[in-house]
Amino acid sequence: MKKILMITAIFLLGIGGLSAQSAWEVKVNWSLAGVDCDDPVSNNVGIIVGITIYDAANNNAIVCYDETNTESITATSSIFSSSQAGVYDYCNTYHDNTPSLTVIAVVHVVDIDEEIELCQGRKTEPGHPCGDFSTGFGITAVF
Repeated sequence: MKKILMITAIFLLGIGGLSAQSAWEVKVNWSLAGVDCDDPVSNNVGIIVGITIYDAANNNAIVCYDETNTESITATSSIFSSSQAGVYDYCNTYHDNTPSLTVIAVVHVVDIDEEIELCQGRKTEPGHPCGDFSTGFGITAVF
């Protein structure tokens, strides 16, 4: 019986580690299924993902497209770490008003060699309190 419980616990911890998103991270998801992008000039196509996070209640920018991740063309998500997103540090300082965070995610499909954008997806999510980020925040860009 002890062995069964131990194996079950190890299995659940392993699965949790694979699917859990860390606190204060921002995960951007997307799907290119059925998306009609321009044809690339070269064969070196990739994805550049950018985020902007600002506090509408206090008129403060936390991240303004400074943070980008580069992903392979086969990727369907990108995670911005806590330090990239900056929400944890921002939310743990004093503000005149309770923060109301807006997250904008932009996904660019690009011809890397030619530096040409082939298509773009985006999503804006307004009105989130700091607590929404404490277990990780997800947003799905739409093409």
